[in-house]
Amino acid sequence: TLKQVVETGIANQSEHHYAHEQFNDWFQQSAVKLNDGVVTTTIKITELKKAEQEIKSGREFLRSILDNSLDVIQVFKAVRDKDGKIIDFTWLVQNIKGVEENENVVGERLLTKNPGIIDSGIFDKLVQVTETGIPLEHEQYYSSEQFNDNWFYQAMVKQDDGVVMTSRNITEQIKAERELLGLKDELAQKANDRYLELFNSIDEGFCIVKMLFDENGKPYDYRFIEANKAFNRHTGIDDAVGHTMLEIHPDHEPIWFEIYGRIATTLQPERFENEAKALGCFYEVYAFPTGNPEDHMVGVLFNDITQRKKEENKQRALLELSDTLRPLTDSLEIKKAAMKLSASVLQADSACYYEVENEQWNGAPHGYTIDGICALEKFPTAEFDKHWLNYFSKNEFLAIENINSDGRFTEKERSFWKKCGIKSGIGVPFIKSGQLAAILVVNTIEPRHWTTDEITLLRDIAQRTWTAVDRAHAAEALQLSKEKYHHLFDAIDEGYCIIEVHFDENERPYNWTFIEVNPAFEKNNGLVNATGKTILEMAPDIEHKWFEIYGRIAKTGEPLRFKENSTALKRHFQLYAFPVGRA
Repeated sequence: TLKQVVETGIANQSEHHYAHEQFNDWFQQSAVKLNDGVVTTTIKITELKKAEQEIKSGREFLRSILDNSLDVIQVFKAVRDKDGKIIDFTWLVQNIKGVEENENVVGERLLTKNPGIIDSGIFDKLVQVTETGIPLEHEQYYSSEQFNDNWFYQAMVKQDDGVVMTSRNITEQIKAERELLGLKDELAQKANDRYLELFNSIDEGFCIVKMLFDENGKPYDYRFIEANKAFNRHTGIDDAVGHTMLEIHPDHEPIWFEIYGRIATTLQPERFENEAKALGCFYEVYAFPTGNPEDHMVGVLFNDITQRKKEENKQRALLELSDTLRPLTDSLEIKKAAMKLSASVLQADSACYYEVENEQWNGAPHGYTIDGICALEKFPTAEFDKHWLNYFSKNEFLAIENINSDGRFTEKERSFWKKCGIKSGIGVPFIKSGQLAAILVVNTIEPRHWTTDEITLLRDIAQRTWTAVDRAHAAEALQLSKEKYHHLFDAIDEGYCIIEVHFDENERPYNWTFIEVNPAFEKNNGLVNATGKTILEMAPDIEHKWFEIYGRIAKTGEPLRFKENSTALKRHFQLYAFPVGRA
């Protein structure tokens, strides 16, 4: 490349991957001929390349999440008339499941493809969510266009001036529930063989409970009347029939009694999702009145969705982190935002960010705490035994349930943590180019058992944080390289300018505008403050030959080295002119 620049005089700028000697990096190299040699500028852009790849991977990851969903996910933008009234919606996004169901409709009008949403009430619900911002979940019957006698679960959430809608076809589930409800009379008579077969073969947990009310009519417990085989798998409760819930779990949340009590008294079924902390699970529930109303019996059909909820919470936290980090360019601000979110989503009391350089603790940690200054920031990292650096270099995480009983720590270390007011925590490392570079830690003031899901979430948060920090460092390096380039641009003795050539309707060049000039430009041709002006403004008598030369270069894209004099400027020039940008 350098030889080519010397021989042709054509400047070169390119990117190369160089993996020789001590290097294994990407570089951006510029080469310009100078006399019988070249001037080169080389900028290391490895971190920028990595950052670009991380951004690309993040977009692909988000698209993968959408396309791997078993539900139809669609994003709509409101179409308004001149008075601001919503008259339609346009598809902005749909996942693969949506394409399978509706074909590719991105960019099309909703009412054009699905006019039935007017009569079904779906359109009004979309408008309601867009205008009020209040999310909406419901079951929707729809039998128009390509859908015949279908039921859907729909969740709508406002997004800018539109809605994100998640849909799931629950037709078979509704049919099963209706079939189950149709059998309640047989259930009251202990059920027939067909019911019992269905009762014990469904995957969902199912039970019938009798609500118990106090003298004031307030529900305070319920007794299990019947339960299917799947009941134990979803709840972990053995031999529930005949016992009350408070007998089995005295700390069961009152909200469950309130919901089932309301269903028993209003005789209205309800579908909801709720956490049962006493059971350590999250459930999707369909509960309905059954039997004689005076008996206050409620049928409960439910699924354990704990893992799904954990994944949803994880993705919500990571999306919040991405939204928080995206506008930040300062590496310290990125670290602070990550610490704050880590402590918040993991319900920790504090978080710290430690930097490591050349296998040494690099200064004091950056800290965040719910109540003020993080105690760890008061202590120098010299207090930490170096063997923990070796530990983090070889392990994916460190989980501490109770520092006082953890045999991995010395008495001196326990005393240090006691001063900090910390008894439990998780730490995850960042390994860069085979070397430990940083550690992200969350802590609590009380002992705590850390789950695998919580550890995995912190690792994901840390990975995205370090990606953002690397991106910030790459941007800082790029800015520095630009400043170096401009310094060189201003320091060279040769006059340099960028011009835009103007052509008339017959494609003949007749003028040009100076876009950019360096300090040496004025000294070499006598034109002062030329930037933004045309040559005819600066030198009305300029010879026409200059228009022909520069017009030809702009049209053909071929550079030209030449000597020429100008009577108008009273100078002889030795020039090298070349096209910039697209012809």
